Amino acid sequence: MTEAKRLKIELKSEAKAPEFLNKSFFQDILRKHDENEDIEITKFELIPGSKLRDHFSSVTFRAVVSYKLNENEITRPLIVKQCPPADEVEKDNLHQVQLFDREFEMYTKVFPEMTQILLSIGDMNEIAPSLIYHNEERKILILEDITRNGFEEHRGFLDFDDVMKIIDHLASFHALSYYIYDNKYDHPIDLTKFPCMTTEKVTKMQKLFEDAFNCLKEEVATWPGYEMYAEKIGSLKETFMKDLLNAYQPHPGGFNVLCHGDFTIKNLMFTKSEGKISETIFLDFQKSFWASPAIDLFSLLYGIGNAECRKRRGEILLRYQEFFADSLHLYQSIESLQHCWRLILRC
Repeated sequence: MTEAKRLKIELKSEAKAPEFLNKSFFQDILRKHDENEDIEITKFELIPGSKLRDHFSSVTFRAVVSYKLNENEITRPLIVKQCPPADEVEKDNLHQVQLFDREFEMYTKVFPEMTQILLSIGDMNEIAPSLIYHNEERKILILEDITRNGFEEHRGFLDFDDVMKIIDHLASFHALSYYIYDNKYDHPIDLTKFPCMTTEKVTKMQKLFEDAFNCLKEEVATWPGYEMYAEKIGSLKETFMKDLLNAYQPHPGGFNVLCHGDFTIKNLMFTKSEGKISETIFLDFQKSFWASPAIDLFSLLYGIGNAECRKRRGEILLRYQEFFADSLHLYQSIESLQHCWRLILRC
């Protein structure tokens, strides 16, 4: 698919919502979800939920519905995520559909299982926005808009204290997936079927990375005193693709979890108290995969935390290790602390 055709599809998809997303549809799904036939929508608005090309595998809309309930007027924002229409052009873009299907399964199978485990120990924390409605045939997810609950985005790097709050949520998420895998007879969900890097994908990216290495080598060579590093960067090109593929593969008998896979600041939302993070929630699970937790941890240290976080990475990793082990203890499945720590350091 050419870039021009892809852009044409995105413009078409975002310009107009499917006709079935109307007032009657939202009234029906809210009545079923809330188990209340008295809900009567009085006002309905559907607007684009993301900037053009700010989504990856789904078109997003924001629905704002107002309804009467027990003489009270309630306004409720919702997020609609739908896989772009499968017209003749998009049928060639199977990868896009596969990513939406992955997130669909996260919300409809994986998260309900995780939520039940958390509720069994009295943990009321939410992993992701609540699912209101889903339809596999229409490839649509409707989620609670968590801005209603005080969650907000953050732009820029986070300091050490805030990252320590995020690490608890990440460790809990990873521990839940490890527990499900370790107790697969009680929780029959195959988390290992979600791959990340494959030989085919890596091969497609080979020229991109090789060109990037060449550019980086040439640039560093112009820095006085850094010539030796330029040569080392150049030598990495020969083995980089193999090393990349190996890093993203789950290792049999190793320490593997369900990674978020796209663990960036734009896929996190927070509640704050006096400017500091109180609660964290994750968004967008289109790229989740089964592999080493080091992948999400690396993203946290280098893409979310500031320089102080990298200097104090030992404290952050220790906090992760302790919270992960404590969570597993609650779920009655304990991973060896020494094994856990050794594998994180190795990655």
